[in-house]
Amino acid sequence: MSSPEEAEIRFLIKELGDFTNGLHKRVAVGDKVELEGPYGKLSFDFEQPQIWIAGGVGIAPFLSALSVRKSTQQGDAATNTQPVHLYYCTHGRDEILEQELAQLCEQNGMTLTIVNSKCDKLLNVNQLQHDHATLNKQQVYFCGPKAFSRSLREGLSRIGMDVGKQFHQELFDMR
Repeated sequence: MSSPEEAEIRFLIKELGDFTNGLHKRVAVGDKVELEGPYGKLSFDFEQPQIWIAGGVGIAPFLSALSVRKSTQQGDAATNTQPVHLYYCTHGRDEILEQELAQLCEQNGMTLTIVNSKCDKLLNVNQLQHDHATLNKQQVYFCGPKAFSRSLREGLSRIGMDVGKQFHQELFDMR
């Protein structure tokens, strides 16, 4: 989830299986590790109005994009003037991550909506239409589970969005 502008590498790992459960207890500062990846790539056009939708650990590429956007804003005041709305959809609270997201979005002049599926209605196309009067003119960037992507793509297509050109995605499967 690090960006090329950052001096350190950061990871966002969901404890889900045999390998990731307890990983933070098995790896220590100074340990040698072998890295593979990253896999996938979302290429952001910061000069287009955008909606970013992250499902769970799908927030990682958006954290990187926030850093890139911030550094390019500092370099060129004319860049990144288009609005961006980030939806972080999660199952439960992570106050540290949410505070970091809020701070980064504020620094970037972006809107942040956190959708906690434990207590909030799931994000859907109806909510996006309610929040964005010009939804069909937005670029939508998505990283999250396949089923969530499928639901959004089908709904956006039904309302007339050209999802082939306006919906950019990275998917993952959780086992």
